[in-house]
Amino acid sequence: MYDLHVNFTVITNLPNLLPAARIKAKVVAVENKGAASVRDPAPAAWAAREATMTNNRAWTRLILTSALAGGLLFAVGTTARADRDWGPDCSRRLEADRARIDHDASRFGNESRQVNRDVARMDTDRQWCRDHKSDWDHNRFDVGIYFHK
Repeated sequence: MYDLHVNFTVITNLPNLLPAARIKAKVVAVENKGAASVRDPAPAAWAAREATMTNNRAWTRLILTSALAGGLLFAVGTTARADRDWGPDCSRRLEADRARIDHDASRFGNESRQVNRDVARMDTDRQWCRDHKSDWDHNRFDVGIYFHK
């Protein structure tokens, strides 16, 4: 039928070279009657091509990982900021409540529902100041008719 001729060449070990280049092989030709010969490239060429592909893959991974890390840093990372000082706003609110209470107390009396409503509003403003971690002058706003009994 077919006559198959295989030519093998000697493979030598070169101990002082890199692992991919240690084996030096010559082309192995497989011949078949009526068919063209098939030639494999040398292992050193494959090793060089494989090293280039591995190197390219490593650079691609490095670039993509850096881009991902940079994107996350810009998306999530913010600068450290100090909280806003709500002290002036708190004092302004409580001072406005105090003026309203004084006005309604002089007009309707200390025990009127208008004054009670204004004192309740002052209590909500005190709670607002606590929620915003702001302190106020307790000697000015937490005495007399300005404080629920």
